[in-house]
Amino acid sequence: LCCILDVFQNLIMVNKFMYFRSHLLKKISEQERLLELVSDLKLEDKYPSFLLNEMKQLTGDKLLEHNLKRVWLQKLPSQVRDTLLLSSDSLSSISLLADNIKDLHYLPEIKSSKYENEHESAN
Repeated sequence: LCCILDVFQNLIMVNKFMYFRSHLLKKISEQERLLELVSDLKLEDKYPSFLLNEMKQLTGDKLLEHNLKRVWLQKLPSQVRDTLLLSSDSLSSISLLADNIKDLHYLPEIKSSKYENEHESAN
């Protein structure tokens, strides 16, 4: 009787393990599929927060936040990404910070080109 009980307990554990294993594999493959779905998106001239929202909409908020953060950060310019890697804030807060960094980074370029255009038209 004791041996039969051990067999049933082992069967239950094997079934739990198999369920856990199949569930985990399904979750991993879903995350890989979602990552592939957003891999072609590019920042281009968009704000980082807009790109993040685009990724969320495309994946239906099913992509785990750490995966979303990783792939989103990879698409940002290195000077923005390097600054954000140190932050432990929420992803939405980090995206707003990225927008501000982008504004600050490109502001001198806008001012200098505006100055050059005004200077050329004055001559």
